[in-house]
Amino acid sequence: MMTTMLACGGAGKKEEPAAPANPAKQDAQTADTSQEADQKDASSDEQITLTFMRMGSPEQATPIFEPIIKQYEEEHPNIKIDFSVIGWAEALTKSKLLFSSGQFPDVGFMSQIGYEFAEQGLLLDLTPYFEKDKEFAENFTPSVLESVKYKDKIYWSPCAVGAFSLWYNADIFKQAGLDPEKPPKTLDELLDYAETIKQKTGIPGLAVGAKAESDLTHVFMSVYASNAGESLWNSSEQRLTFEDHKDAAIKSIAYMREMVERDIHQPNPIEIDFYGGRPLFRDHQVGMILDGVWALKEFRSQLEDGTETLRTASFPSGDAGCSSLMGIGGWAIPSSCEHPDEAWEFIKYLQNTENQSSHGDQWGLLPILKSQKELPQYQEYYWEPLINQTETSHGIIAHPETTFIETTIAQQISDAMMGKQTPEETFDNIVKTVNDKIN
Repeated sequence: MMTTMLACGGAGKKEEPAAPANPAKQDAQTADTSQEADQKDASSDEQITLTFMRMGSPEQATPIFEPIIKQYEEEHPNIKIDFSVIGWAEALTKSKLLFSSGQFPDVGFMSQIGYEFAEQGLLLDLTPYFEKDKEFAENFTPSVLESVKYKDKIYWSPCAVGAFSLWYNADIFKQAGLDPEKPPKTLDELLDYAETIKQKTGIPGLAVGAKAESDLTHVFMSVYASNAGESLWNSSEQRLTFEDHKDAAIKSIAYMREMVERDIHQPNPIEIDFYGGRPLFRDHQVGMILDGVWALKEFRSQLEDGTETLRTASFPSGDAGCSSLMGIGGWAIPSSCEHPDEAWEFIKYLQNTENQSSHGDQWGLLPILKSQKELPQYQEYYWEPLINQTETSHGIIAHPETTFIETTIAQQISDAMMGKQTPEETFDNIVKTVNDKIN
C-alpha cells in the first residue's frame, strides 16, 4: 500500500521560487535590471524537457496521465514531458540508483521512502512554494498537508491519500439481527458485532490478518492512536510516543490479540495480512473489514449497483476517540532539478481539480482538495464516511528508517496476536528495538 517514490534529472543549482513581477514598477528599474528581465522573457521560449515518473503499473498509470500530459504540452509548447513508470517492487532500489547517478526525474511520486532522501538533502523543500501559492495550498484539506510534513517542512505535494475506515455488509448485518443503519462506533463494539455475526450466521464477522506486513502496523497504529489520543510517532521530535502512553499501548496490543482469541475471524489469520480480507468481503464471505479507500476500486461495481449492500463507516473509536492512519504519497522535486519552477508549475497542473479527480477516481484515492468534494462523483452514499476520515487521521511514521520501524512493529504485533509473547513483552521489545536503531 504505502510503498512509493520520486524523481529528477540534471544537476543544476537549486533555485528558490521567483517573486511575481510587478509591472507598475517596470519603468523605474535600472538598465541592468531591464536587460535581465528581457533575458528572462526570451527564455520563456526555451525548449525544456521535464522528466516525470509515477510508481505503479504502466497499465494503470498510462491511461490516467497520457491525456493530462498531452493537454499540458499543447498549452505549453515550449515544454515536453518525458513520462515513465516504475513498479512498486523496485521503487526503493531503483530510486537509490537513480539518485546516485543524478538521473532522477524532475517530478516524481514519493511516499515514506522519501524521508530517507529528504534527510540526505536530495529532495527540494517545497514549503516556500506552498507559502507563495496560497490559493493552491488552501485548497488542500488541512490535516493532509500537516500529515505530509517532515521536520516541519513539506517535501512532496500530497496527491494520493487514503485512510483506514470500517467497511461492512448490510445484508449480513440483517441476517445477524444487527441494524445496518447503526454500524459499530467503538473498538469494543467492533468485536462484539463480529462475534454476533459469527454466532448467528456462521459467517466470520471480521477479517483479521496477523501476517507481519506493513498494513498490520498501520491497523495497530490506528488502534493505538484512538486509545492514546496521539500518533504512535512524534514527527517533530522524531521518536515513538509509546512511553508517554504505556497503558494505552499495552491495551492496544492486547486488543490486537483479542482479535485472534475471539471467535470472530476467518480460518488461519496468520496466513493473510489485513488486505487479504478484501476478496472475502467482496465475495460476501465476511461481515466487516478494516481497509482504506484503496479498496474502493475492487468494490465499485457492487457499490454502484443500487442495493447499498456494501457500506462504509468511520474507524471505530477508542478511549480517546477516532484516529486512523492516513497514508500519503505525492509529487516531489529533487534538489538537483535544473528547472524547479517549471516542475512546480507542472505539479500544480497535475493537481488542478479536474486532473486530481481523474487521478483519484481511477486509482482509488480520497478527494483531498476542497474543490473536489463538490463534484457529483463524490456525492455517492459511501463517500461521506471515507472523506470525513481524513479530518481525524494521522500520518505515517516520518523517519529515514520508516521501513525498519514498520517491519519491527509488524513482527512484534504478529507475535503478540498469535500468543507468542505477552502485551508487556511486546511493548518492551518494540521500544528497545526501535530506540536502539534510531538512537
